[in-house]
Amino acid sequence: MSVANIEYHVVRSADEAAYKQFMTDLFAEGLAVLPDRGMGPTDEQWTEFFKRRRSDHSVLFIAEHEGRLIGGGGVGRIEQPNREHSVSLALNVSKEYRNQGIGRMLLRHTLRWTSVTPAIERIELEVTANNPGAIHLYQAAGFSVEGIKRGALKKGDLVLDIVQMAIVGSSVRSPKL
Repeated sequence: MSVANIEYHVVRSADEAAYKQFMTDLFAEGLAVLPDRGMGPTDEQWTEFFKRRRSDHSVLFIAEHEGRLIGGGGVGRIEQPNREHSVSLALNVSKEYRNQGIGRMLLRHTLRWTSVTPAIERIELEVTANNPGAIHLYQAAGFSVEGIKRGALKKGDLVLDIVQMAIVGSSVRSPKL
């Protein structure tokens, strides 16, 4: 499989069912880097999620290979007083497509979008400390480590630190990827 055969675009209404299934499958993997999902989002929560991703401060890009949704990434506005200038970044790629540059391309599309979105002045994310590939990708894109939440994620006997990273100010306008 060649990364050149991957199509990247902003999520459309026609993609919503495939994206829900993609996320359901992703959480079914039981990855240590993802929180337990429980019953998962309701239909109303999914509707609100897609509505928010189509707002002025949020976007969701998807990656498709031969008609199959294999990745998603984007930013969502942080809906708290005095934080409207900030967005939170998330990236996910299907297991069999990881480590092939798809996450990097989703990040590139997202950062290009944020670079021309004037209201966004801060992009932040959290990544587990046991995911050095993701941390390296984010650092290559210009993210800086802002802090570490020690023992912040616990899944059974596994306790993980969470690394907090961000791009701030003028760096948002000039992505490195």
